[in-house]
Amino acid sequence: MSQLSVFPPIDIIVDMQGTVHSRRVPLRLSVPFAKGVVTDVNHVGIEVSGERQLCQTRTLQRWPDNSVRWCLIDWLHPTNQNHLVGDAQVVYTETACSSPTDQPRFELTSSDTPPTLCHLAVDVAPSLPIRLRAVSAEGKEYLGTARAFTCSANGAIRQQMVAEVTLKNQDGAQLPLQIRLAVDAFASCQTAVLQVTVTNPQPATHPNGNWDLGNGGSIHLQDLSVEFQLPAEHASQRIRAWTAPSEAAGHAHKTFQLFQASSGGEHWQASNHLNQDHKVELSFRGFQIDCDDATRRGLRATPQIVVERDTATLAIAMRRYWENFPKSISVSGDLARLSLFPRESGYLHELQGGEQKTHEFAIYYGNTPLDRPLAWYLELSAPRLHPDHYAAAEAIPFLTPRQQDPNTRHHALVDSAIEGDDSFFAKREIIDEYGWRHFGDIYGDHEAAFHDGTTPLVSHYNNQYDCTGGFATQFFRTGDPRWFEQMVAMADHAWDIDTYHTSSDKNLYNQGLFWHTYHYADADTGTHRSYPRSLNDVGDMPGGKDLDELGATGKSLKKVYGLGGGPSASHNYNTGWMYAYYLTGETQYRDAAINAADYVMRIEDGSKTIFRFLSRADTGYSIESSAGYHGPGRAAANSLQALLTGFELTGDANYLRFSEQLIRRVIHPQDSIEKLDLLNAELRWFYTMFLQALMRFIDLKAAFQQNDQMYAYAVAALNHYAGWMLQHERPTLDTPERLQYPTETWIAQDMRKWHILQYAAWLNQAEEPHRKALQAKADSLYNYVCDTLSAAPTRTLCRPVVLMTQFGWQRNWFQTRSADIALPQPEFEGSLPAPSTFVPQRAIAVRRAKYCILGAATLMLAALLSILYWLLQGVFQ
Repeated sequence: MSQLSVFPPIDIIVDMQGTVHSRRVPLRLSVPFAKGVVTDVNHVGIEVSGERQLCQTRTLQRWPDNSVRWCLIDWLHPTNQNHLVGDAQVVYTETACSSPTDQPRFELTSSDTPPTLCHLAVDVAPSLPIRLRAVSAEGKEYLGTARAFTCSANGAIRQQMVAEVTLKNQDGAQLPLQIRLAVDAFASCQTAVLQVTVTNPQPATHPNGNWDLGNGGSIHLQDLSVEFQLPAEHASQRIRAWTAPSEAAGHAHKTFQLFQASSGGEHWQASNHLNQDHKVELSFRGFQIDCDDATRRGLRATPQIVVERDTATLAIAMRRYWENFPKSISVSGDLARLSLFPRESGYLHELQGGEQKTHEFAIYYGNTPLDRPLAWYLELSAPRLHPDHYAAAEAIPFLTPRQQDPNTRHHALVDSAIEGDDSFFAKREIIDEYGWRHFGDIYGDHEAAFHDGTTPLVSHYNNQYDCTGGFATQFFRTGDPRWFEQMVAMADHAWDIDTYHTSSDKNLYNQGLFWHTYHYADADTGTHRSYPRSLNDVGDMPGGKDLDELGATGKSLKKVYGLGGGPSASHNYNTGWMYAYYLTGETQYRDAAINAADYVMRIEDGSKTIFRFLSRADTGYSIESSAGYHGPGRAAANSLQALLTGFELTGDANYLRFSEQLIRRVIHPQDSIEKLDLLNAELRWFYTMFLQALMRFIDLKAAFQQNDQMYAYAVAALNHYAGWMLQHERPTLDTPERLQYPTETWIAQDMRKWHILQYAAWLNQAEEPHRKALQAKADSLYNYVCDTLSAAPTRTLCRPVVLMTQFGWQRNWFQTRSADIALPQPEFEGSLPAPSTFVPQRAIAVRRAKYCILGAATLMLAALLSILYWLLQGVFQ
């Protein structure tokens, strides 16, 4: 395809309420296009009130026909009287956007001369030296040295640069932290947005599978700060500060400091903030400002400071400042300092082995005194499109705008995440889910159902069921920025904190994702790592049936409920990161999604386990949902989803080949389903997760026109299982006596059954009356879930709400579009692979070990007999 199809203008929703103090402000928007519409992003532009704007475009993703699927656009938006103006549209342009010829100099260059990390050079002011300084637990100072910056984008609006930084002390000893500095420089605005990602790549020790603060591998810091060396020669200085976009904090001439010690919330001393000594060491509620000789306190700051000198003006601002406490921003002498892990806290900051944190802030630097030059950075919400466009462009499969969806019962269940007294925003306040380690996660309040303590039970959700993807989906459907906000916060948290950033632990754990907090237990000092050592003191989980009452199922559950463990394939969710990448263009989300896909293949490598001397076969870890079970289940489902996401993002056929191998190991069109005990929900409920992943595989194969043997295999397997479900499945709570905890989550999980049967009905739309029977069963389950969950007093708990964000919303597409769109029927006419049983490496190794032992015993017996024979020969001679 070489020609560009002209597309009609696409309206942009731009936040006009925020205050800006610049002539033009940089905005960014990611735009999806329907297949075949755009082939060259150089012909995509922005108009405001009919006037073309300078912009910069980049392709994020392409359709199978190589047309553009997602395009990232940066542009400079005009302002008037401190507000954005005009109606903005994405438009087709005949000519590509040219770069301006009068760009002011705004250049960041690395420095190999300590103590300077880099220099910011501008035409209108002296060069600004920037340093990164760390102070270890022992009080030793380490200064950052950057390798040369690598430029990943250099356009008319934005220059993007990345550098790796090492921290060394005066003796040349290196602090074992990995630092990544990413910079988006907007020369026309004399502004840069910086991200400092701090990673501890050391493995954590986890005795007995318990992960706690204070375990080996942690790095403790007194301080980590970014410092800006202000021009020394000046006759006067003025420091202005704001603690919120419209709340002035005051003026100073000599010194200023704003230290956010805690969240400022009602529960600022919550046990969520325990340190390794089981103490909460937060010094006071909220923030404190020391401004020359005056001191005052407040609760929650989102600060911007402006330092004006004769020859230069520096402004610093940080989003989510109070949410990611502790933080400190200060000016003293010729030094402005932003402390990411501030010494003012009075305690050591512990970065656990494999833990990471990304800090983002913005700076303005020039010679013009401006009133809040970074207000746009703090106040403006991200531009967005109308849900109609996301749906028309097929931003994600099965998407329809919610305003056209009559299934209002489902809407109400979903909206409890962002509205009302029990929204996810409100839940944060209960356990004070704030601070640099916690912010972005959701309070797993469903785990507190049987808690009777005087303080709230702390439970972290850790992106279970890919709530990041659920938030993105609801943003596509509604355009509500609250969904976008939750998506970004969880995507950031799950990548930084929930992912184990090391390659030096056991292969199954390296780069994997930690589970949510253990069921019905407090996170204690385990933070977001699932298994605190305090589990060993609590005994059985509270509430629910005694496992002995559940017979054989209870015995199996006792094996599942181990009190220790680590990352595994069963908690490996990455599709939400892909959506976050599409919506923002931020490459760390793409990296996170690909890492999770690669994790699936890495953990299958038999050469990395202790059994490698007996077998190099695949481990089976990617499909082992419970001990010894490699059938349809959670691990196989998440692994398949992760691989398909890797394929979508990269086009690398290795992901698809591995997906096909995985499917053949897990499922077969001739499976004897009765033997799998799928109606035993306690042990096998998750088979539905795998069938949903299989549906995505079918969709992808169809999209890439791969109507081959594996397409036929997957369709046949899905139909086989859907036919069994039609005859045997029912709401799980129909048999509550078979469940340890018959809670509202089982109701929500049944929406998966609706999804599979609804999809199967669509897949078989030419097969009457089978299609009609599948549809009737699907409708019955959908109505059951919506009606029963709506009536449940616990419907707003975290887990059922997340499940509703992921499933059920597709119904409107099936009701309105499915009759006009059909999946291709399998064309493969050969025979499908015969059923086979997958044997994992461990089983092979154990069997071989037994043979070795038996062989060795046989040889020893033969040797003993030979010696005995020899001795007897000597006796009788």
